[in-house]
Amino acid sequence: MAISESSRREGIEYLGLPEDRVVNVSTAADDHFRVISIFPEEEKRLLRKYGLTRPYLMYTGGIDFRKNIEGLIRAFALLPEDIRRAHQLAIVCSAQPDSRQALEI
Repeated sequence: MAISESSRREGIEYLGLPEDRVVNVSTAADDHFRVISIFPEEEKRLLRKYGLTRPYLMYTGGIDFRKNIEGLIRAFALLPEDIRRAHQLAIVCSAQPDSRQALEI
């Protein structure tokens, strides 16, 4: 079983697994997740709560080293200044205090 079509193809290519024996089970969100409407006051409260003051790019994955969050932060820092000033990078995941502190340095 593979968590994505990309992982499935890697198993076939690099591990020599038979194509008919590798299944993409996907880790996509279930159909019960959907866009909801909220009142503007609630939206403002949530944005303020999380320090989001302008449009943002949001990362929602894990924090372990395989996810390369440091690379994401470096890539964001390399964007042209006008883009960085106009947008925020929001990293939204559970992080232990030491992992969080390492990213904030």
